[in-house]
Amino acid sequence: MKRIGTCPQFSWGAVVLAVLVTLGLGVSFARHFDLAPVDDAFISLRYATNWARGAGLVFNPGEVVEGYTNFLEVAVLTVAIKTGVEPVVAMTSIGWVSLGLLAGIFTAFTLRHLVPGRPVVAATMGVVAMLNPVLLSWASSGMESLLYAALLLATAAAILEDASRRRTVLAASCSCWRR
Repeated sequence: MKRIGTCPQFSWGAVVLAVLVTLGLGVSFARHFDLAPVDDAFISLRYATNWARGAGLVFNPGEVVEGYTNFLEVAVLTVAIKTGVEPVVAMTSIGWVSLGLLAGIFTAFTLRHLVPGRPVVAATMGVVAMLNPVLLSWASSGMESLLYAALLLATAAAILEDASRRRTVLAASCSCWRR
C-alpha cells in the first residue's frame, strides 16, 4: 500500500484547505458565541505555571499532589510559558491546533479511502465534520480532549495506512502521555 500523499489522486491542497477553512470558520464561531476556556482547564494551567516558575509539577508550591490528568498538555504549556507565550493563549491554541490536526487527518483519510480523486468533496467533508458545535466548544475550552482525539485519530490512520512503525509508535506514545 502506498503511503498517504504518494497516491496520484491525493491532494495536499485539499488537506490544507480543510484545515484553514475549519480554523477560520471555527474561530469566527467561537467569537460569535463568546466561547472561552472552562474553569477545569485552569487546573492544568496552574500546574504548568508553577512548573515553569521552578516550583515543580505542583498545584501549590510545597504541596505534592498530582491533580492533572494530562501530562502532555501540562508539559507543552510549561514550555510555552517558559518561552513567553501568554498562558491562556497557549492553552486555547492547543485546542485550535488539535482541531486543525483533526480536520487534516480526517480529510487526508477521506480523500485516500472514501472519495479518491475528489479533493473538493474530501475537503468539504472534513470541514463539515469539524464544524460540529461540540468540537468547536472543546477547541475553545482549553481542555485536552481534542488533543487526545487528534492523537488517537493519527494513531488509527497510521495503523490503517500501514505506515512505518516509527510513526505509529510515536502517535500511540503521545496518546498515552496525554492520558
